[in-house]
Amino acid sequence: MLMHNRFLLHAIELAVENVRRGGGPFGALVVKDGIVIATGANQVTRTHDPTAHAEIVAIREACRVLGDFQLTGCEVYSSCEPCPMCLGALYWARPARIFFAATKEQAADAGFDDSLIYSEINTPYSQRVLPIFHIEIRKPPGPSPTGQRKPIRPATERSLRIATRPATFSPGHLFREKPIASSLPEGAKLLLPLEDRLL
Repeated sequence: MLMHNRFLLHAIELAVENVRRGGGPFGALVVKDGIVIATGANQVTRTHDPTAHAEIVAIREACRVLGDFQLTGCEVYSSCEPCPMCLGALYWARPARIFFAATKEQAADAGFDDSLIYSEINTPYSQRVLPIFHIEIRKPPGPSPTGQRKPIRPATERSLRIATRPATFSPGHLFREKPIASSLPEGAKLLLPLEDRLL
């Protein structure tokens, strides 16, 4: 128990130091055989990366150190209960155990409330705050009697008939009426059969 306290205090110290540097109040570390092999602090605002939570940063570094995509035999210590994103990443990383200090309720009281995400997971797509659409992609048509495939063209959001966004969510960039392909790297194309009517 004293060892667990020591590692959790280390994670908390990382969080406190990160705040001094202008980052978020979260720290995490990965331990293997009683030795810290990786640490992480919240870098969301510093790196403009919404996925750069302390646990994610620590997982990435630990996997680099181990040369593996799994944290077999490792323990993860976090200053706060992992959010849904970090928890999912930890399940994929498969450490032996996870320890945390502050609870998600305490985090919510401090202004970091992720309860919406937990509730959204079991909410039908059509009722979620963030619009999510399941589009069943059909296979391209087979060759015509002449041996030529039917023409294809770059897909646009208009051709996909994306539904109008709900009033509760308005990220304008999701609903531009210009070719999707225009936002892809030069030379890349997103193609769908002309005949497909996905929605």
